Formats: sequence, structure tokens, C-alpha cells
Amino acid sequence: MVVFKACLLFSVLLWLLALNVRHSY
Repeated sequence: MVVFKACLLFSVLLWLLALNVRHSY
């Protein structure tokens, strides 16, 4: 399902962004 893939991709992007923020501080 396209919506499921989009949600999964978005959550992964958010997770990577959170990791980057945590590493920079």
C-alpha cells in the first residue's frame, strides 16, 4: 500500500533526524 510505505519512510526520516540532533548536542 502506498500510504503505508509513505508513513514508514516518513517515520524513518524522523528517526534519522532525531539521531542527528542527538549527536550534534
